[in-house]
Amino acid sequence: MPVADFYSIVHLGSQYLKKIDDPESSTGSVIHLDTVCWLQLDGKFHSVLPGKYHVLWRMKLQDSYMHSSGEACIYYKATPEEGCGVQLSCKWDVKTMRKQEKRNGTNKWFVYNTGEFIVESMCDIHVEIHGRNDYWCGGFYWDYVQLKYVNNQSIETKKNIRLSKDSCEVM
Repeated sequence: MPVADFYSIVHLGSQYLKKIDDPESSTGSVIHLDTVCWLQLDGKFHSVLPGKYHVLWRMKLQDSYMHSSGEACIYYKATPEEGCGVQLSCKWDVKTMRKQEKRNGTNKWFVYNTGEFIVESMCDIHVEIHGRNDYWCGGFYWDYVQLKYVNNQSIETKKNIRLSKDSCEVM
């Protein structure tokens, strides 16, 4: 699902968050986070079948930063409707962001796996990116989010798909 097609993107169209054309995007448009202290992007997958899934986000970091007097964080979440699974939540802090920059480079698209979760019965899955920082964060680009069915098998690491346990957990 293209992040640019999410049903709710707070501050979209302002100097903070922009939908921009990108020739390297799989869908033609991406969301660019220039700078913001309140981040909220919401999308929904409809009628997802039961099974085990990995949540993959295609993104890039360019001049990215997170500033805060406390712990600056961005959360990636996937939440099944009530009664058909448990929420997957992945917290990115400054350390995680720098680790991904070092691993993937800057201004290069990569696919980040926020983890695995189980859908117990057919339902909608709410996906979101959110953060509340007392200062500002920026320099993020998001292309798409994908639910990758893994059929009870471990997903194989491919050239540009990173499997990571960076503060991600099933709740």
